[in-house]
Amino acid sequence: MVAGKGGVIIEEDIAEIRKLMPSITVRKMGHVGHMIPWEDLDGFIDTLKGFVD
Repeated sequence: MVAGKGGVIIEEDIAEIRKLMPSITVRKMGHVGHMIPWEDLDGFIDTLKGFVD
């Protein structure tokens, strides 16, 4: 799960991570910053469920 406005993990980082682990699933929440659950708890939970399910 990546915050679109977080600035911590950028597209180049995602590309490098995918090279190292092609099977990884990355979900980007474009409308939130670094503290995803504080900014959009419902969206965080829905995204997390996608990983758990």
